[in-house]
Amino acid sequence: MKMKHLTLLILILTHSYCFMSCTKVATPMYNESVLSDGWQVQSAEQVMSDGQALSGEEVSTEGWYEATVPSTIMGVLTANGLYENILEGTNYLQADNTPFKGAWWYRTTFTLPEIGSDQHVKLLFDGVNYRANIWLNGVQLASQDSTFGTFRTYDFDITPYVKQDNTLAVEVFRAEDGEPNIGFVDWNPRPLDESMGIFREVRVATTGQVDMKNTWVRTEVNTHTLDEADLFISTQLQNLSNKAVKGYLEGKIENISFQVPVTLNPYETKTVVVSPSDVKQLHINNPRLWWCSTMGSPELYNLDLAFTIDYKVSCQEDITFGIRQIGTYLTPDGHKGITLNGKKVLIKSAGWTDDIFLRDTPESNELQVNYVKDMNLNSIRFENIWGTSQNIYDLCD
Repeated sequence: MKMKHLTLLILILTHSYCFMSCTKVATPMYNESVLSDGWQVQSAEQVMSDGQALSGEEVSTEGWYEATVPSTIMGVLTANGLYENILEGTNYLQADNTPFKGAWWYRTTFTLPEIGSDQHVKLLFDGVNYRANIWLNGVQLASQDSTFGTFRTYDFDITPYVKQDNTLAVEVFRAEDGEPNIGFVDWNPRPLDESMGIFREVRVATTGQVDMKNTWVRTEVNTHTLDEADLFISTQLQNLSNKAVKGYLEGKIENISFQVPVTLNPYETKTVVVSPSDVKQLHINNPRLWWCSTMGSPELYNLDLAFTIDYKVSCQEDITFGIRQIGTYLTPDGHKGITLNGKKVLIKSAGWTDDIFLRDTPESNELQVNYVKDMNLNSIRFENIWGTSQNIYDLCD
């Protein structure tokens, strides 16, 4: 009996070791942080140092204005108590825009943990208005000759320049006449600073050898029965190293899990699409459909997507999406109509604009979106690309 018990114990331990080794948990190499607090702003006319010195360690910022990002220069100045009551009466007519004809500086510091030899660090700008010189730790990453345009994003590989304590300095310039700037149409007079500033988020992301971006989920709904849908997951993978990489694109949507092998050549960028023909579970029966206000519930799903190399998470994204089908039709008079999940929907919309100095917050956005919904409307109309982050679009979802 003792020998049988010993044999059984050995078998149990052997099975346990095999289970643990076969289900090894992936180690994360990816991390992302938003550089929102701890910024300072000052007019270039008041600054005696250049970008190399300002992005160094030994620089006095006494007299600079405390700031957060996203922001515009006018947003920062009004938050610091300047231009009080500027929007009352005719005060705006008397305001002087001369201080904004020259450049202004944004400056902040941030700390990073020590990175491994197979890790990379990127600095990401979601929106700068209108031109910028960007400096990090005494090194110029970009100049205004190439870094311009309100509706562009930028990412810089800063791996060679980062250390534990880092200093970032960004010199911004306003848009000139004729340049495609943020537009208020007839909603407002022109902002005094022409909306100059870092008006969308700045992020620092650490990845492994492979980076991921531009992930989205396309959905196709059976509009005749509404009882089935197909999901198509697309993402762009970039090999940041000089060696070929083999790994797995791994995803999870509630009880759906998948793993797709991917090989990338040195420095290769590849768009990977995963469809129901690759993963049968992406054909969903009885999906929870997304409906607009007044037609049903705005049901949402979540996709956790990661690229792993040797059980290490090189990069990852978290995507919220709705399963829906948008279509069009022509009325008897030849006008275009809209369908949602095969049902005709009357678009009832309200015009939208941000605060004149782009000072809206997630809280004020939520309040305004709720106003729209309470008015029994089902959409808002952007006459510009509004919002200082993804927040306003997430609220609409």
